[in-house]
Amino acid sequence: MVRTKTYEHDEAGNCILTVSAASQNGGMAQVVGGHLFRRYLEGDRSFIIRLPGNIGQTTMEVISGALLGLNANIRLEGDGAVRVEEYLREEHGHQL
Repeated sequence: MVRTKTYEHDEAGNCILTVSAASQNGGMAQVVGGHLFRRYLEGDRSFIIRLPGNIGQTTMEVISGALLGLNANIRLEGDGAVRVEEYLREEHGHQL
């Protein structure tokens, strides 16, 4: 089961998504991608995504696509951020 806190905005206007637990079979990717793209379409352009360390391949691909493809400021936090940064560097030759 994927658990997220409700979206919140900090005083700087960042849209924050905190993922607190993950499931198998792309559940986290669906939650993160769905919320991120929905908020993007609704006008948010600055995001903080807090990720646990147990993110999977699909989640890394979704977040990498957002980082490379959206005209937005996306900051990753938590143990999962390191995994996404490594994935970007190894698979796409991109460094945050």
